[in-house]
Amino acid sequence: MVAAKPPAHELPRLSAELLESVLQHIVFDAAAKPCESLVQLHAEYLLRLAYDVIFLESYNRSDSTPVIARAMLETLFKLALFATKPQLAALGTLLETE
Repeated sequence: MVAAKPPAHELPRLSAELLESVLQHIVFDAAAKPCESLVQLHAEYLLRLAYDVIFLESYNRSDSTPVIARAMLETLFKLALFATKPQLAALGTLLETE
């Protein structure tokens, strides 16, 4: 039996809940694994932004959601960069904490 697909308006909430569940089960030592901890940090940023979008949408305040989505895309590009170029993760960690 094929599971029913959720309606499109539920996807942001379901995606945020999935990301939150994943983040609850991973912890990295920033000193030992700077790349992984930086990816976790950016994933947490994405989660916060996702919940902001969900909140705004629930109050029909969607005018700013494209700006938030742009920040989310920028974070995704950083995640991809740090995943493919681990040597930049240490630099990224320093820049994020300043």
